[in-house]
Amino acid sequence: MRSPIFAHAADMWRQMRAEFQDYLEAQMTAAQRDLGPHLLRRSSDATTESVFTGPWQHAQAHASPELIEWWEQHGRMTVTEYEHQWLAARKDNP
Repeated sequence: MRSPIFAHAADMWRQMRAEFQDYLEAQMTAAQRDLGPHLLRRSSDATTESVFTGPWQHAQAHASPELIEWWEQHGRMTVTEYEHQWLAARKDNP
């Protein structure tokens, strides 16, 4: 028998991850539109997604100065930050 509490939590987590993926894709698309191909440093072997989702130290090491400036204006939310906001919004509006 599957625990209904864990099943509910798993469903919530999947929903949050799907919504985060939509947010992430929108952010990457907007940055690409605004900055063109200048998202990563020339010497970087990182992926665009990794600089948007990885630790800040990774982002700083691999993102272009233009992208770092773009984040200052538009924000850069990790999945953990997104999860906290997502859950808080649901607690405020059950």
